[in-house]
Amino acid sequence: MTEQVEVAPEKRKRGRPKGSVTLTVAEDRFELAKEARKHMVECVQIAINIARSSNSDSAKMAAINFITDRGYGRPSQAIEVTGKDGNPLEVQHNFDVFSQVLNASAVSTVVAAQAKEESIH
Repeated sequence: MTEQVEVAPEKRKRGRPKGSVTLTVAEDRFELAKEARKHMVECVQIAINIARSSNSDSAKMAAINFITDRGYGRPSQAIEVTGKDGNPLEVQHNFDVFSQVLNASAVSTVVAAQAKEESIH
């Protein structure tokens, strides 16, 4: 007989995962972003004016960064990933799962082709 271990109530996970947001918060963020996009042309024009005419170098750089971020996107951040003890990552392939997915895909393709052929005849 196996022994059952009771988890202390404070150790149980309840509610949403940490960092998740409610639907209301997500909707609010969407509406805020939608409203902000209405003013984007004006914001970019103001930033261009600041970049061209400001006496402050830091204001010019902030305006230039704003413009280039909007025009080209923010640069991606390079992340170096290593395996255990700084060695290269070891990749293990599970070909059984891959072959099952591949076979399921192949079967669905064949079935779809047969159904199409039957509908033509």
